[in-house]
Amino acid sequence: MRTQLVVCSHGKYAEGLVAASEMILGPVEGVLVYGLMPGVSPDVWREQIAADFEKASAQGEVRFLVLSDLLGGSPCSAMIPLMHGFDMDIVTGLNLGMFLEVYCSLDDENADLAQLAQDTHLNSCVVLRSSDFRE
Repeated sequence: MRTQLVVCSHGKYAEGLVAASEMILGPVEGVLVYGLMPGVSPDVWREQIAADFEKASAQGEVRFLVLSDLLGGSPCSAMIPLMHGFDMDIVTGLNLGMFLEVYCSLDDENADLAQLAQDTHLNSCVVLRSSDFRE
């Protein structure tokens, strides 16, 4: 079963994050990117995404891994009803490190990509204090 990586956010955050990742990786391909823009109904937005998921599913067995910016936010909440019709995981707390780790591991058939995303997120929050670097 192949994994279809999906990145969703408020506004243009998801688009910008994928663009930033290309500065590190080069061209990023095969990722579905969605930003919920002001004035767009989350229900209409979800219907557009569902249509894309249907197209992806028609190409063979697929599991969707959704990386979303904020737990409880409209983009994440709009994705949850899609779990009834599609095989998918949603991981919140989207950041660049999470995206890079997951994208670079897509071909690893043994990887639990949702867990990798969560672990990367948890391990990427570090406090560096100037007092720790002074002699």
